[in-house]
Amino acid sequence: ADFDVIVVDTAPTGHTLRLLEMPDAAREWMQVLLRVLLKYKTLVRPGQLAAELVDLSQAIRELQALLRDPAQTRFIVVTRAAEVPRLETVRLIAQLRRLHLATPALVVNALTMTPGRCGWCRATAAAERRQVDALRRVCGRRCAMIDTPWLLRRHAACGS
Repeated sequence: ADFDVIVVDTAPTGHTLRLLEMPDAAREWMQVLLRVLLKYKTLVRPGQLAAELVDLSQAIRELQALLRDPAQTRFIVVTRAAEVPRLETVRLIAQLRRLHLATPALVVNALTMTPGRCGWCRATAAAERRQVDALRRVCGRRCAMIDTPWLLRRHAACGS
């Protein structure tokens, strides 16, 4: 309650997805362990271990509820307008939706917004537009797309 907003810049896509899938996997393991304890309760008394597993399972359930509550947790995906980042972004958004995690916005970073007359810059801008169009189809109406310009000099020959 000390902060209104907490921003977490996550690890690469694969690591982030594993982290976000971990509560589901951990809760499944808790349930399996509890079933084993109950099955063999005549041999091993569940006692304190069972109580701790139940408490841990409840804490994980609360974490899952927090992550899935769009009023409290939102994932703003940031990507680049190139093929490999687009493919990773498509995979990330699909998995976030599968996990029922809110993804209200997609930021496409470092776009060539005003390519001028330079052939290289115009070709780069055209390639980026194709990737942005593909991302727009993935995002659909479910999320806002925010385009941000490249702010540094990209191409020394033309100054763009």
